[in-house]
Amino acid sequence: MSVPNEDTTQLSSHFLGDFLDSIIVDVASECHRIAKLGLDRNLEEEEEEMRLSAQARARVADPSNSGETNNKEVCSSLGEMHGKG
Repeated sequence: MSVPNEDTTQLSSHFLGDFLDSIIVDVASECHRIAKLGLDRNLEEEEEEMRLSAQARARVADPSNSGETNNKEVCSSLGEMHGKG
């Protein structure tokens, strides 16, 4: 006995919806677990980037900063050191 086409479509749609919900819950649960246990290996690097970004924004916003530095080397946006000429 065959199932009508409409019932098959509804069954497939229901299955895919449940499957997608399951994937979303699994990913969210894993992200929460990683954050809670501190297992993110790149967290320290990201925090350092955020700190450097905040420092750069503060320097740019500082009206007393003329864009000149007293250092003999200047760090580019890519983190490379360049001699000041």
